[in-house]
Amino acid sequence: MVLIVLLYACFAIQDAVGRIRELIESGGKPAALATAVKQLTAPNLAGRMVILYDAILGSAAAGEKLADLVKARKAVLQALAQDAPSQLAQLIAMEHFMAGTC
Repeated sequence: MVLIVLLYACFAIQDAVGRIRELIESGGKPAALATAVKQLTAPNLAGRMVILYDAILGSAAAGEKLADLVKARKAVLQALAQDAPSQLAQLIAMEHFMAGTC
């Protein structure tokens, strides 16, 4: 039963990542992306940021610099980093992505 719940959660996360990635790739404006991330069903702010960072960085091609992807999405990240908790959540998301979890 626990495995089913974990699989469902992982699929739900991947679905959310796909929706955010579609918005990014379709040229969505930073404000629209920020709104979409804020509306995600995630347990907390850090969870929503993990989804965002996976959408931004998870599509990196071999040899592509992650710093370039972050710079390209700077406006979106800034729109979601207006206060200290949001900035901390982004740091957590970056660490989570770099650790390769999920």
